[in-house]
Amino acid sequence: MKKITLLFLLLPVLFGCTPKNDTVQRATVDRICVLPVDDSPDFHDIEEAYVDFFKYSEFNLPTYSHIKIWGWSKDGKVAYSDYLSFEGEFLSVYILDFINDKILWKNTLDLYRDPRLDEASYDRFNGDYYLDFINNYRKVCVQNGIEFVQTELKKLPIRENNQTVNIILQKNESPLTALERDDLMIYGKYDSYTVIAENQGNRKTIQEKNFTAVYPDILFLCGYFMSPFENRALIVTGVFAHRWEGSDVTYTFAGCHLSNGFK
Repeated sequence: MKKITLLFLLLPVLFGCTPKNDTVQRATVDRICVLPVDDSPDFHDIEEAYVDFFKYSEFNLPTYSHIKIWGWSKDGKVAYSDYLSFEGEFLSVYILDFINDKILWKNTLDLYRDPRLDEASYDRFNGDYYLDFINNYRKVCVQNGIEFVQTELKKLPIRENNQTVNIILQKNESPLTALERDDLMIYGKYDSYTVIAENQGNRKTIQEKNFTAVYPDILFLCGYFMSPFENRALIVTGVFAHRWEGSDVTYTFAGCHLSNGFK
């Protein structure tokens, strides 16, 4: 836990959050936490503030994916990180274009196996290679116009800018029988889903997802983030599936302009 805590406490400092009275301001899902910058015992014992994607859900499912939103651009990009604690430790950082829902840039650091990190102790997070990794991400964010503004996960439907937009999740069950899925070693029952936005009776499809080898058992809407610069929201869907290695929830993102594209 100390390794993970120190790793993510360093990130806000490197990403240009403004110090105030010898403290570092860091965003949680609900509020800003003010943390000391010294090396006191309490500093390392503070639970990490990942986004709680079950906040508005009836489900409470296992997940190895721990996501933080770091900032937004004024032209439909969002920067986020995903700490994956499955068969090791991996930190992936992304720039997502949520107009076209495409990853523009990604980099991953293997926190256990990368020989350039000191594996003897969690002090490797203070090492030059780790800091270079984070600083490089910060530079890429700046190059993509990302401003390090924090937002919170909000409950659906979307109520922003005097508009109400309903988000509908259509789940499509596989035509295969349970026996056929067993024969093909396919677990789960949904082979695809569609996310639809509805504004004053007009609709548009904002995401279509198909599955092949691994079918999810549970699909659910987690909520949305609102861009601080545009009339555009980022919708989050949770996907729970059984795999050979275990069962967990992963997350998908879909952008939605709140007034354009409805028919």
